[in-house]
Amino acid sequence: MAWFCLGIPLLGIWVGRCWGSFTAGCISSAFYALSLSSVIRSTGLEISRENFSLPVLIASLLFETWADRSFGKRVYLFSLISSLLLGIALMTWDMIQFYIILWMLIAYIRLVRFHYVKSLCLRVRWICMWVILMCCGLLNPYLKADLFILSPAGCVEAFL
Repeated sequence: MAWFCLGIPLLGIWVGRCWGSFTAGCISSAFYALSLSSVIRSTGLEISRENFSLPVLIASLLFETWADRSFGKRVYLFSLISSLLLGIALMTWDMIQFYIILWMLIAYIRLVRFHYVKSLCLRVRWICMWVILMCCGLLNPYLKADLFILSPAGCVEAFL
């Protein structure tokens, strides 16, 4: 229960950093904390793998945001940490691949619309994500048996 609730402040910090608004962070944290599915999961009425993986996914997104706004060696460090956290989240709950697809769709829109291709952070993030997610797909017995590498998330990740 406490681990799942760790996602509440992480989500607030992430949204606050993305939008540059403390209020947006507070509202998103409150929404996450008070939503019915979160309440059911945090009370222990439904024990599932999402309880572990969602805070890890949110932490991954937070480190990605920090990498986006960093310079020098911190870009590499934050991108690596973000990708490792994403790999951990994927290995604990395979439905994370749908969040990966959404992230790639948003990254593609940013790439095309804002000419984001010159960004060091995006290139480093794609390389880190590709290596770590392919390793997860090959080394994790469940993902390997489920053919993650041939799934939409695996194929799109390999393409990028």
